[in-house]
Amino acid sequence: PGWGDELDLETWPVGHHGAFALRDFRFQGKRGTCVEAATAWLIVDRDSRRPVRPREVITLPPDCGRIRALDEVPPRVSDFTGAVITRRMEAAWSDIDLNGHVNNTRYVDWILDGFSEDFHRRHLPRRVEINFIAELRLKEILELNYMENADKSWLVNGKKTDGESVVRGRLYWNTA
Repeated sequence: PGWGDELDLETWPVGHHGAFALRDFRFQGKRGTCVEAATAWLIVDRDSRRPVRPREVITLPPDCGRIRALDEVPPRVSDFTGAVITRRMEAAWSDIDLNGHVNNTRYVDWILDGFSEDFHRRHLPRRVEINFIAELRLKEILELNYMENADKSWLVNGKKTDGESVVRGRLYWNTA
């Protein structure tokens, strides 16, 4: 989209995949579709913090799943060792959502901010895959480790200082 363009967001449920509820998204503007996304959500009981099967809590419409933004289930991003860049982030009050943990959009910001200004001027994100694995709470530290793959994608692994995985990502870039 261009600066000042208005976008319409469309979102709809598309079914279940194991323990995950699937939901797709599409952003459209006057120039057509500019972003499509397939997401998989783990439903967690607010009190017990334990996963709940989607079929137990969600009633899906009969036409659910006929139209997909992307014809895939979001992939699992692998763990890795041998990082080339490391960043440390401390969860601040403005990062915390109503559930008391870092909002998922903040991880994307933090991950993207790990690339240099020069890199951003030369590349545009083409595809972003993010796996949210555990909660990060106020004042907890997240260490982000980055590694470039042979296919020029980048893996990102975010762990707490005790080594617990919190977020993993894979980013694919186009040259600007």
